[in-house]
Amino acid sequence: DYDTALMKQFTDTIQYNNGRYHVALPWKPLTSNLADNRAVAVRRLHSLVRRLYAEPELMQQYDKAIRQYEADGHAEKITFETEEPDKCYYMPHHAVIRESSTTTRLRVVFDASSHAQGVASLNDHLEKGPKINNDMIKMLVNFRLHKIGITADVQKAFLQIGINKEDRDALRFMWFERTPATGKPLPPIESYRMTRVPFGTTASPFLLTATLQYHFKRVEPALQATAQQLSENFYVDDLVTGVSSSREALRIFHDANTILNSAGMKLQKWSTNDDKLRQVISQGSETPSEAAPTKVLGILWNTNDDRLRLNIEPMLMFLQNKEDTKRFVLQTTARIFDPLGWLSPFLVRIKFLFQRLWQHGTTWEEAMPATLHEEWKNWCEELQGLQEFSLPRCELKLCLNQSTGYQLHIFADASTSAYGVVAYLKVIDEDGIATIQLLISKCRVAPMKRISLPRLELVAAVLAARVLKFLRDALSSRNWRIEEYCWTDSTVTLCWIRSSAVKWKQFVSNRVIEIQKTTDPAQWNHCPGIQNPADLVTRGLPLKDALNNRLWWKGPDWLSKTSDCWPTMDNFTPSMASDELLNCELKTVVPAMIIVTKQALFSPEKYSSWIKMVRVTAWIRRFVNNCRSANHRRHGALSTQEVQEAEYLWFRQAQTDTYGKEIAHLTAGHSLEKSSSIRELHPYIDDKSILRIRTRLENADLTCCEKTPVLLPNNHPVTHLIVMRAHQTVLHGGVGATLAEIRARFWVVRARQAVKRAIGKCLTCARFRAKATSAPVAPLPCDRVRNSRPFEITGVDFAGPMFVKDHGGAKKVYIVLFSCAVVRAIHIEYVLDLTANSFLMAFKRFCARRGTPRVVYSDNATTFKKAARDLDHLHHLLRKDEVTNYCANNKVTWKFTAEKAPWWGGFWERLVRIVKDCLRRSIGRRTLNLQELITLLAETEAVVNSRPITFTYSSPTEPNVLTPSHFLLGCRLLSTPRSLEEPRAETTYLNLWVHRQRALQHLWKRWLREYLLLLRSAHSRKVHSSHSIEQGDIVIVHEDNIPRMFWKTAVISECLKGKDGVVRACKIRLPQGSEVVRPVQKLYRLELFTS
Repeated sequence: DYDTALMKQFTDTIQYNNGRYHVALPWKPLTSNLADNRAVAVRRLHSLVRRLYAEPELMQQYDKAIRQYEADGHAEKITFETEEPDKCYYMPHHAVIRESSTTTRLRVVFDASSHAQGVASLNDHLEKGPKINNDMIKMLVNFRLHKIGITADVQKAFLQIGINKEDRDALRFMWFERTPATGKPLPPIESYRMTRVPFGTTASPFLLTATLQYHFKRVEPALQATAQQLSENFYVDDLVTGVSSSREALRIFHDANTILNSAGMKLQKWSTNDDKLRQVISQGSETPSEAAPTKVLGILWNTNDDRLRLNIEPMLMFLQNKEDTKRFVLQTTARIFDPLGWLSPFLVRIKFLFQRLWQHGTTWEEAMPATLHEEWKNWCEELQGLQEFSLPRCELKLCLNQSTGYQLHIFADASTSAYGVVAYLKVIDEDGIATIQLLISKCRVAPMKRISLPRLELVAAVLAARVLKFLRDALSSRNWRIEEYCWTDSTVTLCWIRSSAVKWKQFVSNRVIEIQKTTDPAQWNHCPGIQNPADLVTRGLPLKDALNNRLWWKGPDWLSKTSDCWPTMDNFTPSMASDELLNCELKTVVPAMIIVTKQALFSPEKYSSWIKMVRVTAWIRRFVNNCRSANHRRHGALSTQEVQEAEYLWFRQAQTDTYGKEIAHLTAGHSLEKSSSIRELHPYIDDKSILRIRTRLENADLTCCEKTPVLLPNNHPVTHLIVMRAHQTVLHGGVGATLAEIRARFWVVRARQAVKRAIGKCLTCARFRAKATSAPVAPLPCDRVRNSRPFEITGVDFAGPMFVKDHGGAKKVYIVLFSCAVVRAIHIEYVLDLTANSFLMAFKRFCARRGTPRVVYSDNATTFKKAARDLDHLHHLLRKDEVTNYCANNKVTWKFTAEKAPWWGGFWERLVRIVKDCLRRSIGRRTLNLQELITLLAETEAVVNSRPITFTYSSPTEPNVLTPSHFLLGCRLLSTPRSLEEPRAETTYLNLWVHRQRALQHLWKRWLREYLLLLRSAHSRKVHSSHSIEQGDIVIVHEDNIPRMFWKTAVISECLKGKDGVVRACKIRLPQGSEVVRPVQKLYRLELFTS
């Protein structure tokens, strides 16, 4: 497996040179180079210096520690100037202060997880390594069973292991040429690289542990026994072991030093409770402290009186800033370090409190209810008493060397609040006197989803079985014959354990199976609840009661006596348990008549891939084979034979479903009936029981499948999957290519029909086959076919950008084009940008010259949308008085076309094109200044407004053409001015007004006859109706400049009809859940044809 491969890589690359081991970094596969993070490391270095400036003494210590690295050979300065290698990484670093340390108070720790944004760090490229450390709890259990305890650790353990030269550039770091000083410029930065394993990489603990284990296996034979003991009792760089005599302690001391020295390492901080060994240690370079307790994997050990206690001081300091919140309670719970569960009856109370906070619904920062606050306060006050708590490291000293028997007793119990177990070791000496020591306890709060008490008792029994297995492994290195006993006060649980698991419901059955695998049901016994020490875990105790409770520390009184005095239930029968509780967990047996028929493993219609279905079948067949034959099990990836056998199974299934009668005749040696549909194909059954057909190509140089192909029915799910596989193999080719691929192995009845049907259902092909929906030309809206004041109905659009000369160079200018929907006149404004504010200014200028429009049409440009929102919600979005007054007095209705449907605004889009053509031909390659552009825009507006909108007659007797300017001024803008005539005396303003009205009516009559009626036949074309598109249809959405294969798939959530009842647009739901509106011309319906 992967862990084995990593260990092999380690053993292949480790080297032993000059009395020291050198290792390679465990790179992840395909790691070729590392991202450049030098800039990040420099920033972190400057940040570190700013923090150290505040503590000059710490700055000096840190600078000394860095330079000591180089002096001791732990790092080397990079003096050569060359290109950085591919695997080059700069590790930021910082100081870690350990006030409790007796040797190294300040430690330089590197950050190999640092990285620039979006790139991987060094730790991301390194393997963490398999878990090869010894179990800390097992080590503590064994430490308490030695008459003499011994601890030590490796001095600067990581720094005693070298790094191979090819990996050192991945461990670079930076420091200064001189010590940085406050108020002075920073000295030049120098680069270093580690030559030893640093603190801070994810692989460092693995490299240290693997190196130690590798070394222990290769010591000389005379030291092999000690090396084995060291191998089992090292946790990272800490040695925690023990022996039974002073002689052995001295041997361990000398041998361990010899073994570690040969690896270039030194053991330091030796601690022991043996006086002789302490004398030897004191003669060395280090003198053990008589006052300060030794830390043993987080537990404090006073070697003078050989007692252990919990390290409670950090917890008490933390509680000085106590808060009455759920978050603080959780932080407190997580800080409790009681690995062997000595104080579970007291500590379980804080877990009860935390669970009740959850049940109460208290938030993380909310103060806890008053009903719970008093309980929290009392618990914190009781915690102070733990400073006086201690217990003997080993209570079995007097009887270990003269023991005649060992017993392991596990007690389990549960309540509605919690369940737990407690384990004791009982040692009997030569005189038959028993000594008992609490080994370990475990407790769990009951789940918030309530389950019955008998089930909780069973869960506690499962926990007891697991603890028993754990202790069995922990004590396996000792040559003790240990008797094992499990105790519970639940008769229902005993009944479940001592009966067959299959008769109970799933919850009970699964747990009984686990218990019976780990323990012998005969090991389980009943004890009264009042004598069960595990009951204390489930209820909780005040600290004072827990510390002085003999039942907890020594077990029930009868435990120290012979087995004759123990509680017995030799005549235990299930009837002694509650019938009601037992019956509710019995499986319900429903008698039924089962008719067995030969059928497929599963329905092939559930699969869309032939390869996937075949492989699933192969895995099922392997599982069945492995269950039937334990001696011939198959492992690893599927073989070609297994896949082929799975294919044969489905060939036979398809043929049996369709040609069962014919197969029966051929198997019996009879000829097929004349009515058989495959009689003319001359089928036969091969040695695999597969139906094949005979052809006239038996003598051809072809494969067996080509000469005698497998016969498959036309309309069967298996045939469909095979045809789809062939279709995909030829890269979604047509009928001919797919058919040729199938004929290489199979003969499908009416194959062309089957291929067409499969291709019609192919989703990939459907994406390319789909055609856009279209709709018939809609009637012109009322706003376009009814006479109205010019620009009363207006369409607006942007054009540009255009570039004009400016003092600083060229700058962009945009055109806003207002077009009248009725008389087809235009009005042009320019803006300097595409903001809503600029557009509003242009819109005001337009209204001032042409009058305020009643309706404005535009597309869905963001500028127009925001402008419309400004108009609709003016008081909320704009605070300018002039704009507020303007919009309050001039009501404007704004209408938008559908998104992605520019042709819906055809009446203004066409005029945009005309204006663009005029400007393009007038400007050419020149660049105008702003004044020239404004003039050209005005001239373009006059030209476009003077264009004919009716037919131009060739006869001079016919009336002049009608232009938009006739409706604006009464004549063409580009016409020659008329000569001045003296007004007649009798002419009055009333006559002039009447004449004007007649002229205007004449213009509108001509507009109706000559312009509007022409629109009847305009844009007439043959289209396909969109009536087939419906709500719920699957479509692909056309996207400009994107290949069709990448168009998004959507679902029609609503069809939007025009006033004529024809679907013109649809609201569609995209895969992300958002909804947008698109015209039907942009929607391609995915219709999968079935024939």
